[in-house]
Amino acid sequence: MKKLLYSLLCLALFYGCTDKPQNLLLLNACNPSGVSVSLSQIEAGKSPGEYSVTGPMAKLAFAPEKGVWDLSKYIFIDCEVENISGRTQLVELMINGDKWTMGGVYFESGDKKIVRTIIMRQNPTPKQLSQFPNMNGHPGGSIKLWWNSYSPDSIKNITLYLPLSKSGDVIKVGNVSAGEEFKTYSDEEYKALMPIIDEFGQYTHKEWPGKIKNREDLLAADSREMADLNGNPGYAEMSKFGGWKNGPKLSSTGHFRVQKYNGKWAIIDPEGYLFWSHGIDCVRPNSDTPVEGREQFYKLLPDTAGEFKDFVYPGRVSSSYTPESAGKININSVKFVNFYGMNLERKWGRDYKVNFVERTIKRLKSWGMNTIANWSDSSVYMKREIPYTISVNTARSRMLIDPFDPGFQPLIENQLTAIHQKSLDDPWCLGIFIDNEIGWGNETSIGINVLTSERYPFAWKVMDNTLKKKYNSISALNKVWESKFSSWADFEKNQEKFAGAEGDIKMMSALFADEYFSKCKAAIKKVAPDKLYLGCRFDFHFYPDADNYSRDWIIAHGAKYADIVSFNRYNYSCNTMKPVEGMDFPIILGEFHVGALDRGLPHSGLRHSTNQKERALVYKNFLMQAVNNPYIVGVGWFQYLDQPYTGRNDGENYQIGFITVGDYPNQEIQESAREVGRNMYKIRYENK
Repeated sequence: MKKLLYSLLCLALFYGCTDKPQNLLLLNACNPSGVSVSLSQIEAGKSPGEYSVTGPMAKLAFAPEKGVWDLSKYIFIDCEVENISGRTQLVELMINGDKWTMGGVYFESGDKKIVRTIIMRQNPTPKQLSQFPNMNGHPGGSIKLWWNSYSPDSIKNITLYLPLSKSGDVIKVGNVSAGEEFKTYSDEEYKALMPIIDEFGQYTHKEWPGKIKNREDLLAADSREMADLNGNPGYAEMSKFGGWKNGPKLSSTGHFRVQKYNGKWAIIDPEGYLFWSHGIDCVRPNSDTPVEGREQFYKLLPDTAGEFKDFVYPGRVSSSYTPESAGKININSVKFVNFYGMNLERKWGRDYKVNFVERTIKRLKSWGMNTIANWSDSSVYMKREIPYTISVNTARSRMLIDPFDPGFQPLIENQLTAIHQKSLDDPWCLGIFIDNEIGWGNETSIGINVLTSERYPFAWKVMDNTLKKKYNSISALNKVWESKFSSWADFEKNQEKFAGAEGDIKMMSALFADEYFSKCKAAIKKVAPDKLYLGCRFDFHFYPDADNYSRDWIIAHGAKYADIVSFNRYNYSCNTMKPVEGMDFPIILGEFHVGALDRGLPHSGLRHSTNQKERALVYKNFLMQAVNNPYIVGVGWFQYLDQPYTGRNDGENYQIGFITVGDYPNQEIQESAREVGRNMYKIRYENK
């Protein structure tokens, strides 16, 4: 009888406990022999696979009792999960504790789903790199990110993480398995695989909903979309500038400003309405890919004199662009093709640019989006129908230049007036970002660079003068630093770090940061006094989690000067996103995205979900958390278009767009955006 009951319990689990023949079973929920389980803030329940949460941010990790798992033959790890608690759960699946290589799925109460993560391959073989150069994702399942991680043949553990969990929540975990065969290509197989891109810029060897086969498909999709947009015009409760038309009207300045309202940070639109920024980055009519040296990839390539000549032009690629067939390449002038633009012309003819602008504005309004965010085309935002942001850069390859250089502030002013003159007094311009994802390091990093390198000569002079005033004599400095300089002239030759110098190094980092942020703000207020300074888009994606506390120092300096502090947050949630104790400032999230591999692209981006439905649920839940967060005043999705299959100039080829290369919306995420847009103001300001 006990055996029968046990069998029935097993059958009641998510998908049962039988291993699929094509998969490698790592954990059998009914017989977890050979696998050890580590629990944090969670404990095993009474029935097989059941776990009860005992505290926040619960984790359970599975590891082989002996050795490691060799998963080099597989592309994915799948875990069956059931949410039997009464609340929404986010379940993240990560490998070897690496937060950057994890998949995420939202579960409503009662949901039974698969959580999937990709097995990353950070070091493709030389043959793979020569076959598929400049591609972060390859046919066959090789997928990498921008930094080193684990090796697929040495998987030590697999962790389920529940960042939204609370004590009393319960989940069931079913089987965990590795699946879908990873493939490499022999020379003969590679030759047979070509071409991999059709005349519309799509992968040739897979099918998916909405794939374009001919011009008639483009026109039919266009007609379907127009009917949908006309039936869902959007903006019903939004003011002229996208604010809350049915909400309170506060004092207006004719430009966007920021204040607290009922304990929540808020942007106020030019007419005085409460405004929450629901935006999207890179709204533009081009998504080009380098083709030189990779001509075998493509079924059709236009030339500079033919029908699609406007979509062929030179561009710059990274030094890693080394196609085997190309010989020596001038990386500053490589042939690019814009398949997306070709499809626009196929659909709309030579006036495609006009149609693109009109359609894009109609789309964004239908999706409930009220911000054209960073790196977008001026032809769209200068129509002045939807607010927008602009940006300039001072950093070079994300490395800071010297803010004490007398030319630093004029550099910003000159860029703003040269590139964005029409926006500087435009009421539709929400604000200005300066830089993106700078490498700040910890509280000593900049000071060490100033002290020990020649990168920052003006900052070094400030440090030199400051130390002379502080210590008066070199012997006084030597006593604190534990150094042996014979004179100030001897000190000025120094390129070493001393144990006792840490306090002065931190002081220099602080002076440097203040100079940077104060000059950025001063430049904006000089040439665009009514525009908001939106900060530098910190890439602190897990802030304020404990492993990022070393970054509080630079956030505090940024918050002193920025009107709104900006972060990029490639994460599945933002409910914990708030200033640490002692700080209080508004936050705008400049970038986030999540992708999937079921729409014909080989890479899902920096965050992965199982399919388009789950991707859309991540979007909805992330945005709803942001809307409910009293500190967050807006979010920008990265980006408008899917990236090209064969990669942009740096190899990114992510399925992260609202729009496909065939200029048709990914319906699932579009509907999530509409739901957010319809409800965001009532949720933020009417919910107590």
